[in-house]
Amino acid sequence: MASGYYGQVAAWFEFLLPTWLRSLISTVSSIGLMLASGVAVLLYRNQNRMLYHPTLPDLPRDPARNPPRLRNPAEWGMPYEDVEVVSDDGIKLHCWLIKQADARNRPTILFFQENAGNMGMR
Repeated sequence: MASGYYGQVAAWFEFLLPTWLRSLISTVSSIGLMLASGVAVLLYRNQNRMLYHPTLPDLPRDPARNPPRLRNPAEWGMPYEDVEVVSDDGIKLHCWLIKQADARNRPTILFFQENAGNMGMR
């Protein structure tokens, strides 16, 4: 038996808890640790599928099919231009350019929408 404070604690632990209870605590702790580790591995391996949803169920992919007042900025009285920007790696980004009447004296806001749905829903 170990001496000192920790040896006394270990002795009390053995004295107070029967062998079957210590075994049960050890087994439950081990199973809990394995389950937590398994969940962490699953989350890590599937993180892209959980974060980046290109569409949401039951929502149209095209803004023209949205409900009224959610199709384009013109429905809200804002003049806009449909713009397509091509990135260096060839990916096409569809944008709406909405200008103020006095655009030279107004700030510019660049809004990046979320990763699901379409831009009419924003």
